[in-house]
Amino acid sequence: MKINFIVPFISRVGGIKLIFDYSYRLTKLGHDIVIYYPIYPYNNNPGEFDLVYTLKRFYRLLKQLVSLKNNINKFKNVNFKIKAVPVISNKFIRDADVTVASAWTTAFSVKKLSNSKGEKFYFVQDYENWESNVEYVDRSYKLGLQIITTCSYLSNLLASKFKVDSTIIFIAIDNELFQNKNKELIAPKRILFIDSGMERKNSEMAIRVIKRLQQKYPHLLFGSFGHRKSHEMPDYIEFSVNPSDDKIKELYSNADIFLGTSNVEGFALPPAEAMSCKCAVVTTVVGAVKEYSTNMFSAIHVEPKNENAMFDAVVFLIENPEKWREISLNGYSDAQKYLHCWDESVQKMENVFKSSIKL
Repeated sequence: MKINFIVPFISRVGGIKLIFDYSYRLTKLGHDIVIYYPIYPYNNNPGEFDLVYTLKRFYRLLKQLVSLKNNINKFKNVNFKIKAVPVISNKFIRDADVTVASAWTTAFSVKKLSNSKGEKFYFVQDYENWESNVEYVDRSYKLGLQIITTCSYLSNLLASKFKVDSTIIFIAIDNELFQNKNKELIAPKRILFIDSGMERKNSEMAIRVIKRLQQKYPHLLFGSFGHRKSHEMPDYIEFSVNPSDDKIKELYSNADIFLGTSNVEGFALPPAEAMSCKCAVVTTVVGAVKEYSTNMFSAIHVEPKNENAMFDAVVFLIENPEKWREISLNGYSDAQKYLHCWDESVQKMENVFKSSIKL
């Protein structure tokens, strides 16, 4: 099959990485994949003119052009074509069997494409109601595109809020990358979290928890990573800027406890990646967390925004190393059970595409 994926930009964020992963594996199965993205960034606030926002879009354009090669080089296993086009339109998108929107902005572009571009799908990885015109976000789910989601949480949300059906293809993790079979579980001493500028990720809570932990346990080590350092943090937190996939694996593998602090998520992939590297996870109950982990067995679940509960959970693991070892090992086991199924996920996506094509 000829398959087009339409992405809003190229960056090593979770949603784009997942598109790259599927593209790599579908290409290995013999399919012809092209990922398209517009040179000029999408307007996330259509219908509203804001000079400051317009200037920000121009800044994003310049930043994307400068960092594009570096961003692509940090992806693993790129065996497919990536094409920058002025805009997503019939003139610049090839004819294909399937064309897939990957974000709410791209859904409107895909809807407008001619039938020669193939069956139209919308791969929904989150309810993208941040930094956007929510009216348009909500409308994107009702465009009539065939919707694929990543977990039951999202599928149920779309059904209850927008009365639309979707096909669930559960996310898989690269078990060739995220694995740490020989980790020695001696004692919890290093805490890791992701720093993000997005309010919904609530990285500030992780920093507050770590400040309290450092006062109680001065011997602990602390680490963080992200595309950039978005928040001020103490010097004792070692920060890695825009690490490669291999470096991220190293950070997970060397950490003993991972903090997942998001207020809301579509899937919540980082806690799952940490589990795959035998890092005990303390995470807010968001997205698919309950679908791939069990509280007090393979992770510790806390309610979003509950700083005290997260602090207490980490203290519990430090004070109870046997339970920490148990959760680390059970987390790894559950990750193997629920998340290491790339062949199954890709096969399901291939079958969904094939069954939609009108012969």
